[in-house]
Amino acid sequence: MSRRVLHVVSNVAYYDDRSHPTGLWLSELTHAFDVFAEKSYEQRIVSPKGGSSPLEPRALKWPLLDASEGVAGEQEPHGASVGDGAA
Repeated sequence: MSRRVLHVVSNVAYYDDRSHPTGLWLSELTHAFDVFAEKSYEQRIVSPKGGSSPLEPRALKWPLLDASEGVAGEQEPHGASVGDGAA
């Protein structure tokens, strides 16, 4: 059986209103992804609603600058179960 990890990322772009943006801290996902990749885990990235995951605006400012527009191509977690992942 292959070792698998299911990364679930947010679809939430705002806290309580549009003046309070939020999103994924990309470094949190990429760090975990790299650690599991080094150990040859099969990995999937999903979001609760499917589609893209907005990036946290504060994470895009220097010195944390990342030129990414967002994490695209996430899948909805249909068919994913706790037993599908190893971590």
